[in-house]
Amino acid sequence: MKIQIISDDIKLVDGLLQGQESVSIPITAYSGINNPLDIVDFIFAGNPSLLVLDDDFTRPQTVKIIKSIRSMKKSLKIVFLTSDNSLALGKAISGLVVQYYGIKPLADNELIVAIRALLKNRISKLTN
Repeated sequence: MKIQIISDDIKLVDGLLQGQESVSIPITAYSGINNPLDIVDFIFAGNPSLLVLDDDFTRPQTVKIIKSIRSMKKSLKIVFLTSDNSLALGKAISGLVVQYYGIKPLADNELIVAIRALLKNRISKLTN
């Protein structure tokens, strides 16, 4: 199992990388050019079990990126993070099946707690 984070939010990425030990799973980060093709290529090349996607970095292409991911990898768990609390974005994203929708700024350890819960759920499904 692997986790990928797509973000240029240094605090968010550093916090997740520091919390890596508590989830015991390798984490890789992408903060390169905000190009949807490069982002989707990074995701498919890394084949993660869980993706943390920062809308503040991928906007305005976020919906297209998630649709591309879902067309090829329906089972990928997605943690969606944004500082945009608009109802329109919430409606657009809710139809794309994300497992966690977080509004930034996140509380301390909120992201790690959400990831642990999603991974625990995935592990229990695999062992049952």
